[in-house]
Amino acid sequence: MKYYSGETVDLGDHVVEAGSKGVVVVLVEASRALPPYKASEWDYLCRGCMIHFESSGDLVHYESTSNEEDLELVKRV
Repeated sequence: MKYYSGETVDLGDHVVEAGSKGVVVVLVEASRALPPYKASEWDYLCRGCMIHFESSGDLVHYESTSNEEDLELVKRV
């Protein structure tokens, strides 16, 4: 998966979308997740990533991020 900017999406990336800060917590295709998330819980989605947005507490699935112009990588840890 890649961001609109062309950078590869990675676990733990800090992102921002429309002013909302979030963290990439699951990479579905790679079957990787940050604790306390479990990658196996999201296998049925087959691809994409899950981003946890801090202010709202929302957990959002992105099947693809390459078309999401508003989703930007802020920091990689």
